[in-house]
Amino acid sequence: VSAVNYTELHYFCNVVVFPCKKSVLRNLPAECSGGDLDGDKFYVCWDKEIMPPKHLEHPACPYHRIAADEEKNKCTQVALANFVARCFASDALGRIATAHLAISDIQPNGARDSLAIEVA
Repeated sequence: VSAVNYTELHYFCNVVVFPCKKSVLRNLPAECSGGDLDGDKFYVCWDKEIMPPKHLEHPACPYHRIAADEEKNKCTQVALANFVARCFASDALGRIATAHLAISDIQPNGARDSLAIEVA
């Protein structure tokens, strides 16, 4: 993701402003490792000297949006309770993210290691 410089936004301080256009297929926070803005942390770097060289960049994983069935996904108390129960039962994202970080730190090729890519 590349930053832009809009003078209209200069009054903001210590925040990241994301676009909110409906024409975008996926929102930008979702493109940044599945961020849903519920306390996610983002790293913003302005120093080009500490950014990895272009030849070490890896294309983003091709995550695809799942089409929603509006009738099936009506929000009721029962549906919400079932959703929360499924989330608690299958909550492994933190463990997976930690494993990915550990693999990336240990392997000589870092995040470009085949195992790290598979975990991602």
